[in-house]
Formats: sequence, structure tokens, C-alpha cells
Amino acid sequence: HEDGTVRFWDASGVALKPLYRLSTAGIFQTDCDHNESLNQSNEEDWPPFRKVGCFDPYSDDPRLGIQKIALCKYSGKLMVAGTAGQVMVMDLNDEKSDHMINVVTVDLLQEREGFTWKGHDKLNPRNGSLFFPPGFQTAMLIQCIPPAAVTAIALHSEWNLVAFGTSHGFGLFDYHRRSPVLARCTLHPNDSLAMEGPLSRVKSLKKSLRQSFRRIRKSRVSGKKRPTGSPPSRLQEANAHLAEQAGPHDLDMAPVQRRIEPRSADDSLSGVVRCLYFADTFLRDAVHHGPTLWSGTNSGSVYAYALEVPSREKLSDRCAEAVLGKEIQLMHRAPVVSIAVLDGRGNPLPEPYEVSRDLAKAPDMQGAHSVLIASEEQFKVS
Repeated sequence: HEDGTVRFWDASGVALKPLYRLSTAGIFQTDCDHNESLNQSNEEDWPPFRKVGCFDPYSDDPRLGIQKIALCKYSGKLMVAGTAGQVMVMDLNDEKSDHMINVVTVDLLQEREGFTWKGHDKLNPRNGSLFFPPGFQTAMLIQCIPPAAVTAIALHSEWNLVAFGTSHGFGLFDYHRRSPVLARCTLHPNDSLAMEGPLSRVKSLKKSLRQSFRRIRKSRVSGKKRPTGSPPSRLQEANAHLAEQAGPHDLDMAPVQRRIEPRSADDSLSGVVRCLYFADTFLRDAVHHGPTLWSGTNSGSVYAYALEVPSREKLSDRCAEAVLGKEIQLMHRAPVVSIAVLDGRGNPLPEPYEVSRDLAKAPDMQGAHSVLIASEEQFKVS
């Protein structure tokens, strides 16, 4: 929710039943104090209003809004990301706790020159130990710089890794060692609108104008020529009129298809990370498989990284490492919305801990794996 809460509901019955309310506003410093606002009741106020419901003063700050969540039901890990670039890693605990939160800052621009963030500021975490009731308790806070809204996340509790992406790039973090693994900037040199905040009127105006010009260009594409032999009947005229209303058709394509126009490389917000995906597959060669991280952007770019994840015996000795293994650019430059790896039998790879808990079959690692990339224009398997 926009007030920084995540609410759990029981959906097994006819109607939704509230189970649990998780609030993330208490770990940040905001303009108003929660305790003071609750104790402002004055008996001399007239007319004497009776308090009904619960007013949360933190809901006035849009930076607290929750954008993405990822839950691992087997390990009790919860990943929550918000509007101001905050990424929180939580653990499920049956008892109350009083502890400090580990705060780490990840610069996604990697000291890129000529870029100035004009959006909202980041949220400042509270100092000292914080009280957490039983339930999900924040153990790690990762702050993205610039503090843009998080657009994609991925959690792999078996490898102790979390990935997060914004409109400026994506990062990889090892929450067991509490250290960043990777930070990659995906900004295009002409991507000037990424400097603005998510509520910028200028950005929305430019986007609407760009879409209008696209529609005008598409409307100028001529449709199929009518036959010039005998005069057409009323039925043919009606069919031709409906075909023109449905949309323009290319002269060289069949009527049931439409031409996929490549998008401009300097479109605004081309560096937005739309999806992140972990997979144990073959990336370096066809013999050795291992952990990988896949990232898809708004401009049709796909980045595949080979990961070196230490074993359980060496978790405390070394940190995970990432090496760029492959970079793919889709020709039509449409936003990549989903990525999945298929095993030798054509089945998607199982989720973390599903195989070890006998909840899913082990993937076929003998045959060749395939990657399924879905964009807003098409999907392809390679």
C-alpha cells in the first residue's frame, strides 16, 4: 500500500479475511512523529468529534509506497521494495525483537558523470535499536542511489541473493555476507527523463506526445489496395471500412499480421529494468551449469550474468561474484516483461527449495536448456 504497509489475506474462503498487517513506516524518519500525532486529542475541541477508524500520518509521504514484494514460503524470507529506492529484506520470527537494522547504500549510476537526480530524496532510517513485534522483521535495508522507485525484484533464498532494479540500473546483493555483489547502470546517454521523479508532469506530457506522434505515423501507413476490376458490392465496402477502422496493414504483410516497428533507442526511460530472474543453467558453455542472473530492460536489452555462489561450508569465508556472460539486444527494442529458462524437457526451472523439499521434480540438466524471452511485442525461445 502507499502508506508503507503489506497486508496478508486468507483467500481460501468465499470472502477475503485479513490475517496480518506489516508496516515499514516505523523504520524511517518522517516529517511527523507517530506517537505525537496519536496523542493530539483535545477535549476542548468543538464540536466533540468521536474518533472512528485509524488515521495513519505516515500515509502523507508517497515515498513509503510499496512497489514490489517477493516471498519465499519455504525459508520465511520476505523482500519488500518501495518508491524511494528502499529494499528491505525481512525474516519471519515468532517472537518480538529489539535490534538494529543493517543499512547499505548501492550506487546504480557507478559515478556516472553529467547526471543530476531531480526527484524526491531518499528516506532516512531511524537510528539505534528498533522494536519489532512477532511476524516479519526487517534485518537489512538496501538503499538505491538515485532513490528512484524500484521496478523489479528477485529473491533466491537458497543462494542468499536478492536482485533489484530501478529506472537507472539493477543491483545484486548478498544478504548473508551483507555486501553488494553487482551494480549495473542501464541508462541511455539521451535518457534525460530518468533524472525526474515518478510524479513528474513533464515526463507524462512528453510520454503522451510521443505516443500521439507514434499513432500519427502508424495511421499514415497505407492499407491494402482495393481491387479495381468490377465495382465492389456493399458487403465488400463494409468489410473494407471495418478493416480500415481496425488498424493499418502493411502492403507486404498478410492482413492478419501487423508490422512490428522498432522503437527508438533514445526513447525516454529506456533504462528501466522490467524483470529480474535467477536460474541454474548453462551460460558459459554447454557442459558446465551454474547460477545465473537475467535482467530485461525497457529498451529490449537482456543482460545475463554468471554467478559464483559459495557453498554452505564457505558462506562465511567468501562472497558471491558476478561476471557478465551474455548481452542480448532485441531488434524491435520493445520492453522485456518476462524471462524464463526451460530445462531439457521444456519445463520451467523449479523455485528455490522446491526440489530439496520434494515438492517439484529435479530439472533435466542433461539436455540443452532454452531461454524464453517475452516482450511487449513478441516472445521468442532460443
